[in-house]
Amino acid sequence: MIITGNDKEEILKLKTNLFSEFEMKDLGRLKYFLGIEVLRSKQGIFICQKKYILDLLAETGMIDCKPAETPMVANQKLFMEEGAPLTDKEQYQRLVGKLIYLSHTRPDIAYVVGIVSQFMHQPQESHMEAVWRIIRYLKGTPGHGVLFKPNGHLRTQVYIDADWAGDRGDRRSTSGYFTLSLDLQSSSQRVCYYVGGLGVVASAPPPPPPPELEFRLPRAEFWSSNFNYHDSCYVVSVNLEVGY
Repeated sequence: MIITGNDKEEILKLKTNLFSEFEMKDLGRLKYFLGIEVLRSKQGIFICQKKYILDLLAETGMIDCKPAETPMVANQKLFMEEGAPLTDKEQYQRLVGKLIYLSHTRPDIAYVVGIVSQFMHQPQESHMEAVWRIIRYLKGTPGHGVLFKPNGHLRTQVYIDADWAGDRGDRRSTSGYFTLSLDLQSSSQRVCYYVGGLGVVASAPPPPPPPELEFRLPRAEFWSSNFNYHDSCYVVSVNLEVGY
């Protein structure tokens, strides 16, 4: 169990009540939890999954592989090809599942992980090749993670983007979300909310409008902007509710 907050008296009271009801031990400051390593410094709090990555490399036999410079080939478009050879479905699902969990501290792989996770039902060899490339990218960047640091302000910032008909499978605009400070899922419609310079809200936009509503890119952009305007109002209301 992780207990966090800025009221030391309430935290102490909670721990006392827990200790009286359950057999528990206070392990002190959080350092490691479910594969996530937590490091503190004057710059802020840094979280990563270095050991998790090394274990993944050892499990897949990729510990000595040649690292890739990027998690995905530039401008690569994955889709279901008719008649393309299939790959090991069980292995594919297991690896992608591990990469999805890794995305909690690795927003740099979130986009491509979101892409490969779309083919869990019937993965093809081209999809598995993309998964192996992600793992080779992790080989060269095992210590990367997310740094939470104070930025001296609590302004709310929203960033949105739209890509018209970017899916090669159905030629429709796709959707996704951001969390932390970078993209965490494959998306051609992207949104991230920043409070105090830190991304704090993950938002999953609704399904895209029918093709007849997306004849032009400005319409796709309008759809994205309209939804995220309402969602950003919600973020502001939450900040006001908690006293920001």
